[in-house]
Amino acid sequence: MLNGIGCSNGYAIGKAEVIKGEPVISHQKGRTDPEKELSKYIAAVRLFEQRIKELSERLDGEDKDILIWQTYILKDPYMDAEINRQIMSGHSAERAIIAACEMYSKVLMMSPSELIRQRTADIDDVRNTMLELMSNEKTPVQWSENVVLIADTLTPSMTLGLDKKHVCAVAAETGGITSHPAILARSMGIPAVLSVEGITDIISSGDTVIVDGTNGSIIPAPDEKTIEEYQAKIEEYRRRQQAMAEYAAKPTVTASGEKIVLYANIVDPEEAEQAKALGCDGIGLFRTEFMFMDRQFPPGENEQLAIYKKAALIMGDRPVIIRTLDIGADKIPPCLETNGRLDPHSDVRGIRYSLKNIELFKVQLRALMRASAFGYIRILLPMIDTPDEIREVRKIIRDIGEDFKNRGIDFNENITVGAMAETPAACLTADLIAAEADFISIGTNDLTQFIMAANREEKEMRKLCRASQPAVQRAIAHIIKTADAAGKPVGICGEAAANLSLLPGFLEYGAKRFSVSLSSVLDVRKTISEI
Repeated sequence: MLNGIGCSNGYAIGKAEVIKGEPVISHQKGRTDPEKELSKYIAAVRLFEQRIKELSERLDGEDKDILIWQTYILKDPYMDAEINRQIMSGHSAERAIIAACEMYSKVLMMSPSELIRQRTADIDDVRNTMLELMSNEKTPVQWSENVVLIADTLTPSMTLGLDKKHVCAVAAETGGITSHPAILARSMGIPAVLSVEGITDIISSGDTVIVDGTNGSIIPAPDEKTIEEYQAKIEEYRRRQQAMAEYAAKPTVTASGEKIVLYANIVDPEEAEQAKALGCDGIGLFRTEFMFMDRQFPPGENEQLAIYKKAALIMGDRPVIIRTLDIGADKIPPCLETNGRLDPHSDVRGIRYSLKNIELFKVQLRALMRASAFGYIRILLPMIDTPDEIREVRKIIRDIGEDFKNRGIDFNENITVGAMAETPAACLTADLIAAEADFISIGTNDLTQFIMAANREEKEMRKLCRASQPAVQRAIAHIIKTADAAGKPVGICGEAAANLSLLPGFLEYGAKRFSVSLSSVLDVRKTISEI
């Protein structure tokens, strides 16, 4: 058995198709004709942009953004300048592309941020596509049925090109939960296991292989008994998915009939449709930082307005809680100013970053306030530590409101402002924060790692970095009790909110609001109905 990171749940049995992405390099000897090579490069860029355009027209949301970002790689002035320099130095266009992409990949791999390191897959994808376009040797891949695609590096375009009728699962030597292929595999419902060391050397094309995306394991050359065991798991997984569908039409209530508010976490407005179909009471966490990822320039006011408005219109009279930009740690968009540093341990994150970059923050607040005229939008502020931070934001909102009134722009003058409690400071001053905020949202992911002083990205810290730790449980119970005493709604979000074994304790503390991922909604609703 080979172990990796389970990035998309489910099980699959199929025949392996192993792909090792070795780029085709021009073997031309001696100096080349720079003008001829430059023309070849420019022509390939145009073909590349056309291909991306055609692919992106069939997509929307984050999938589309992933492809569009690849065009930004080639348009980057430093990348373009390096390719031109290589060509004018006498190298072929192919070698210039390879050298420039290798340079960029090395820079990204030096970053301590896992999210940024994962972007090297996009660089490789751009390189291979450009080389293919310049060689004019594209050979379409013909998939047989039940193929398990295994690659050294699974690229976004490779994932998007999968035919779900034939490819039943994917696995790769690189990648993680935050990588673009992982995001795409989840959205397509294909089991995926990434970061499986040496898999392309151990497994050959044509081998029978089992992929366990739920537990993050690969079984090469399974015997008949193991195949029968996993066939039973596949059937049970299908039956369970079908059985859980009935809970989409049921309210979220405990066995004793107490109503519980169940929200969904989303990253784009299209997911609001799924939340509505699942019978969610609203959106508890709209993560807006993903709008800023993988793009050359931050989204403007009108672009953000369109996104927030769409989510509001979909949800109607149900609340849409939108968290303002929460960057820092492993979420550092390349389009934002970082003063030349990409430090995942920087203290300037969440609301601290926004208040240090007021103009950027005002763009988002204006878009949120304009969108509030179209639905029940609520603003959530991340990483709040002091009541002063909330007061400062409220002043900005008042000033924007006065400007809107003078200009006749519609907005909800009573828009609510909440605070995320996710630091020890927020826990210890929960009463002061509750006095200033309209509602509280407990961010269990960061609260856990900060309470336990354990980085959740470190393998050695995983046992400590659990919300079940007594210190974390006491912190959550204290925040709920304090918010209740102040008469302010309080909800639990983050991975712990969907931890079925922790739900009884949260309800005992008095929690009545939960916000979980779309894939966890029905499981949580069913579990609550049995408590």
